[in-house]
Amino acid sequence: MRNFAIYILAAALAACSAPEHSEAQTEISPAATVAAEAGPSSILSVTRIGNPEGRTVVLIPGLASSADVWDAAVPYLEAEYDVRLVQVAGFAGAAPAEIDGPVTDAIALALVDMLAEDPGLDPVLVGHSMGGFVSVKAALLAPDMIDELVIVDSVPFLAGLFFPGATPDVAAVQGPAMGQQMAAMSRDAFDAQQKAGLPRLVKTESYLSELADWGVASDQAVVSAVTGEMIGADLRADLANLSAETLVMVPYDQAMGVSREQIEGVYTAQYEAAPNARFDVIENSFHFIMIDQAEAFRTSLLEALAD
Repeated sequence: MRNFAIYILAAALAACSAPEHSEAQTEISPAATVAAEAGPSSILSVTRIGNPEGRTVVLIPGLASSADVWDAAVPYLEAEYDVRLVQVAGFAGAAPAEIDGPVTDAIALALVDMLAEDPGLDPVLVGHSMGGFVSVKAALLAPDMIDELVIVDSVPFLAGLFFPGATPDVAAVQGPAMGQQMAAMSRDAFDAQQKAGLPRLVKTESYLSELADWGVASDQAVVSAVTGEMIGADLRADLANLSAETLVMVPYDQAMGVSREQIEGVYTAQYEAAPNARFDVIENSFHFIMIDQAEAFRTSLLEALAD
């Protein structure tokens, strides 16, 4: 499983404003692990396109990624769906936001606030990597508002995939420590580390330069903080309270060094507590499924939206 762990670690290391948060806007689930005071509106910018009468599809990119990562999906979504393209502050040239508390909490709260502006949307959150992580947090915060998720290669206990025998307590220490180490690197060393991991994230070589540019344009402090938060977090127990229908897209490639069945087993174990999770293994793909296997991604996504 070591080669697979390397791919996951690489994924962790590379990868219009919402209104201010108000608890009066929506009922917040007490089971959520998000700090209710985190998150100003400036953490997200959202571009709305497509059919305003259609079901709302929110596309959330991963670590250090631009909203442009969804470019191939927009043409087949916009005719029928109300598409919200999310750009996270501090990633891919977007200016960082000043926030108190965890960045991923702030993103989740901003997503909830955005949706609360338009009651009755019946939204589906589509999140890649970190985007999937914050989608789960948002759905735990507002279960009555968010009842469907599409998670593109993200897990609730990232540390468990590449720290052998890691416990939640160990992860809670190791995650922030890794984030602090990344933040303390020189910018040249930081960029070199991010770039070195990219070939393990995407098989499509023509996309490597795009990812590299986004990484260089991302804020080092924000990327480091989010990395530390994700590695330090364990949302597995919280998934018992995740009422949303959840599709988890799982990448698989022989280069990972393990079988397809082993990979699927790893992800199903991570989501074991989620009552409504199902899985779609996408073969011949690395972390960026929507790039490496665009047609398989399209089929899986549209089938989820049609259910």
